[in-house]
Amino acid sequence: MTAEPITPPLPLDGADREVAKRTYFYDRLRGFFYGLLEPGWVTFSLIIAIRYYDMPDYLKALLPAAAFIGLFFNTFTVTVFGRTGKPASWLIALVMALCGLSIAGAMLAPSLTPFLVFFILANILYVQNPPLMIQIYSANYRPGERGGKVSTVLILISLGGIIAGWLGGEALDHDITVFPLILGAMAAACLVCVLIVRRIPSRPLDRKANANPLRSFACMWQDKLFGWLLFCWMVMGATNLMTIPLRIEYMADPQYGINASNFEISLITFIVPMTARMLSTKIWGYLFDRINFITWRLMINACFITAFLIYFNSHSLFFLGLGTAFIGMAMGGGNLGWALWVTKLAPSNKVPAYMSAHTALTGVRGTAAPFIGYWVLKNFTPYQLSLTCAALMVLASLFFAAAWRSPRMKGT
Repeated sequence: MTAEPITPPLPLDGADREVAKRTYFYDRLRGFFYGLLEPGWVTFSLIIAIRYYDMPDYLKALLPAAAFIGLFFNTFTVTVFGRTGKPASWLIALVMALCGLSIAGAMLAPSLTPFLVFFILANILYVQNPPLMIQIYSANYRPGERGGKVSTVLILISLGGIIAGWLGGEALDHDITVFPLILGAMAAACLVCVLIVRRIPSRPLDRKANANPLRSFACMWQDKLFGWLLFCWMVMGATNLMTIPLRIEYMADPQYGINASNFEISLITFIVPMTARMLSTKIWGYLFDRINFITWRLMINACFITAFLIYFNSHSLFFLGLGTAFIGMAMGGGNLGWALWVTKLAPSNKVPAYMSAHTALTGVRGTAAPFIGYWVLKNFTPYQLSLTCAALMVLASLFFAAAWRSPRMKGT
């Protein structure tokens, strides 16, 4: 069984054009404030947990895994969201309010345990956004304009992240004890997002199409092409995700010969890739709307392969930065594709269900990947790690290429 074909878009009438215009305006504002949160989820939280709370090694993977634990629950939260009958933007506002309160709890935490509990809860809440946002994009934008418009939002997310990463990294280097101010700023950004997203036009999720969380998983085998691409994404995504905390560990741990400062870690692992992501996202958005999706995905994978080979074989800040610049270029397209690719395949009323299946599997690989990554780093040299990751990315690319012949991929 395959998904029903997507109906070609009709010309927008005046009301629809106004909805798209209003969505684009407020979504760009939302993007900048979401960006202010970006360096906190992994980079700052790990620095705080390791260098202020002296977090033991066996807990280090918890913070990078938190977002992916949350993604695993997307299929269930989509069902709950659908039953409320509330518009998607109203639900996003609720999620962000709860996220802000959880970050405030982490800010006031007296020890490592409550800090981890509140911060992980905040990250789990935050990642309930994607199925709701893609419902808005699917309903408010035509297929030929989604890549361009969403890429602009991702650029603003990158810009906000660069600003927050630079200022926060400098502050933590100056005095690690100022971290509650950084968490307070994150909580405030969440509350500003509440005010912004409420103004984005949206409609409730289709209650029938999202009534059963298990039905979202069923589309993986009912739509065989979708299931195959999810498998390809699993191999590719797990390879990339397991390196995220290792990039920080590689620079921070003296045994690898770098022992960078907090600002250098923030600069190389966050600011440089976010800058490259910002500069490349619009190009990826243009290509997303105009070239074959599989070709587009393989170009991104080539950037990841180059990044792994450079980064984990370097000790100078220049080459470390060059490696993460390639990671940033890959992220510029990868994040856009992650957010929008299901719109290439899914019927319009099933977009949230397809997206929740996709995000749930992201949650599975993302939860396991940091633990696997730390195990690999303890048992492999950085050189061996780079070759392993590059080889896995090549394998994922071959899997993606196998879908080239599908008629449904023509014209995507």
